[in-house]
Amino acid sequence: MSCPSPRPLLPVLAGLVFFALNLARLTNGHPEEDAYILFRYVAQFVAGHGIVFFDGGPPTEGSTDFLWFLLIAGLHGLGIDIAIAAACWNAAGAALATWLLLRVARAGGAPRWLDPALAAYCLLFSGALAGYGGFASMLFSALVVLGMHLHRGGDARAAAAMPLFALMLGMFRPEGSVAGAALVLLCLPTVHRRRVWRAWALATLAATALGVAYAAWKLSYFGSLLPTAALVKSHSAADPDVLAMVPAWLAWSVAPMRGLGDNLRWFVKDTGALPFVVVLLAAWWIGRRPAPGALREPMLRPLLLGYVPCLALLAVLTFTEQTQNVFARFQAPATLGLLHVTLALVLRVRASLPRSRAGAVLLGLLVLSLVPAITRGVRVVARTLCSQQALYTQDFAQALGGLLKADQRFVLTEAGILAYYSHAQLLDAVGLNTVEFARRPIRADDLRAFAPDVVMCHHSFVFDRASFGEMTVPCVRAITPAQLAASVLPEYRWIFDGGLRSYAEHPFRAVPLAAVVIASYLSSSGDFDLFLAGDTQENLHLWGIRRTVPEAAAIEAALEAAVLHGRHPSYFAMQSGGRR
Repeated sequence: MSCPSPRPLLPVLAGLVFFALNLARLTNGHPEEDAYILFRYVAQFVAGHGIVFFDGGPPTEGSTDFLWFLLIAGLHGLGIDIAIAAACWNAAGAALATWLLLRVARAGGAPRWLDPALAAYCLLFSGALAGYGGFASMLFSALVVLGMHLHRGGDARAAAAMPLFALMLGMFRPEGSVAGAALVLLCLPTVHRRRVWRAWALATLAATALGVAYAAWKLSYFGSLLPTAALVKSHSAADPDVLAMVPAWLAWSVAPMRGLGDNLRWFVKDTGALPFVVVLLAAWWIGRRPAPGALREPMLRPLLLGYVPCLALLAVLTFTEQTQNVFARFQAPATLGLLHVTLALVLRVRASLPRSRAGAVLLGLLVLSLVPAITRGVRVVARTLCSQQALYTQDFAQALGGLLKADQRFVLTEAGILAYYSHAQLLDAVGLNTVEFARRPIRADDLRAFAPDVVMCHHSFVFDRASFGEMTVPCVRAITPAQLAASVLPEYRWIFDGGLRSYAEHPFRAVPLAAVVIASYLSSSGDFDLFLAGDTQENLHLWGIRRTVPEAAAIEAALEAAVLHGRHPSYFAMQSGGRR
């Protein structure tokens, strides 16, 4: 399929606008909490410490975006700030996504007035919004759709090289492997038709050799083929919302589908799949009968076949707990891919009915399908530009980082901004920075062996707040070990008393598990001053500060100042003071 190339001006402009909006967020706010985890690994790697969470720590693949990690590290190694490096790569993704959609528009004879709407969508859909927070979703979405576009194009060289492209997707994210494998299979007819088996075989051998070498290196260096985040997410129980939708006798069949609820919510959202599905069905209904004298040719089937990589990606997500799925970022490639397919079908049907008003109706429906995501995106971006993301951890992260020394130890369950600015030896109780605790449940004895100086955990809805008396936020409230022990909710009491031996005997989410284990450790230790601190009901944390730590009084004062009198500095404001 030969497609005229769109003019580069609008894609380049989309990339520049994305970059400017990302800088505006960093000027007025912060990257997302989990993005800081990868930023921490990048900082350690570029500083020469290896892929570790703290100086001298064990090598750990604590993020699921290995190629994203390398891309950011490459720019940071050249002296570019980590968050700005992420913005650069996602801006390239926005430009690529815009270019791909405009290429389909030009091939289908779409009116030029549609181009700005498509560009706006690329800047404001779920993948872009998560990308502004430092995640790889914008660039990864664009790369998946690029693979779909290359398959549809039927180019012999692209089909032959697809195994190497698939390897790249797999190195980007674990679910990219199945999307890449689907692309390789889809390109086989082109390989056969264009007789490029030799080139395809060489590319397959090269991709296999590189993939095996990559896997062997990961196993040797990290001790695991899967990132710790993927291991942690594999232990949770079934989604209760999904279980409530099926009869009890069918519960066993959906129990492993930890991400089915998130996929279903994405499917029915007006900012997700639903608008495009409606337009696809309308286009199929209108185009099922060709105009008089026109040849009947399949339209929907080949396009849906090209969407198989996204369906494969969604299938993997169905069996994965999708924590920190900010703006449905995990489904973002499927969202952008669905627009790609919908746009192509609408334009094909419109071209097949040149004298019918149906084509104009379809084009109008397509534009309307873009509106929910664009309007939601405008609200999110405007909120970012007009108000600060005010959390006490922004103030406290830098203060605590200046107080804890490199030989002191810090246990936490939110290993983002607090860890990013810390010198200390760090243990993420959820398991994101140690393969051991990513595979097995952490227990109170593990915390005793680590002997932390400071401990924190998010409340994770495991405590009965009434046990602490009336609480209003913002607050820093001293509590007793007895109060903490009594506050653990009955459904978590068995873990508090005896711990969890293995995830195999009882699937359980790692975050609430870590909070209960920390509560068990702190309430039995007697060596810590305990506090509940938070500036909102959601952003409420349990803190334990060892009394014998020389900086204990200073840490408590800094915590109180951050919660009650925080300035809430932005990312750039904090960077100007130095990360360390």
